Amino acid sequence: MKVVLTVLAGLMLAISIGIIMTRSSTEKVVKRPAAGLSETAPVPEMPVTHTTRREILQPVQAPAAVESVSAPVETQKREAPTPGTMAVGQAVETLLNASSSFQQKQSAWARLRESGKLDEAIKSLEDRAAKDPQAPEVPATLGQAYLQKAGSIQDVREQGILGMKADQTFDLALNLDSENWEARFWKATAMSYWPPQLGKGKEVIENLVELVKQQEVRPPQPQYAQVYALLGEQYQKQGYVDYATQAWKRGITLFPNDETLNNKLAAVK
Repeated sequence: MKVVLTVLAGLMLAISIGIIMTRSSTEKVVKRPAAGLSETAPVPEMPVTHTTRREILQPVQAPAAVESVSAPVETQKREAPTPGTMAVGQAVETLLNASSSFQQKQSAWARLRESGKLDEAIKSLEDRAAKDPQAPEVPATLGQAYLQKAGSIQDVREQGILGMKADQTFDLALNLDSENWEARFWKATAMSYWPPQLGKGKEVIENLVELVKQQEVRPPQPQYAQVYALLGEQYQKQGYVDYATQAWKRGITLFPNDETLNNKLAAVK
């Protein structure tokens, strides 16, 4: 997670240059009143309870194996991938598999970064997206790959391009499945690092509130705690300290041992 946050922090300057140059001249920055509250529509409050239970989507089936064990030996030898390609294939399968844990997926990203195989992974995921445009897990993972790649290069302009491509790819995944947790989480996380001049704070909060609604009717997962931590941070940035505290308290109710949430609450007491 620290690596990803470093990646996103690195995108701040890139997006400032890449997006503001093309959009800031036509966007009006809304000044906030002295009290720190928005003059636009109120930011949605973090829900505490839910009166309705949403139907949960069935887990996405893992991609089928690429080779049949009954294939002729000579065919297997001729078509066998190189060790590096095999590592990419295994990592991509882990990233796309709905049964892989959050930590397993983060480990897969680490292997791809360390082996210098991010480009191959992106190519593999782009090919998958072209072949199966209706599978939301593919663009959700591809968007993460763009962010990972952005953090591995120094070219600021290219970082900005990759950051925008990631955001667009997450939107594609959410258009296919509005309850895709990874697409919405990484979109909100990445957007939280965009320059304040772009006024994305309210949109970040809206995405995080939606995540809270969705994940609270699912079996709890350790990574869900990060949503409450980030939501509180965004409320705090917007001047809604009470909402920030509420978000962190709600998170601790569900994840009492989460270090980040406990530290956030301790800081405001």
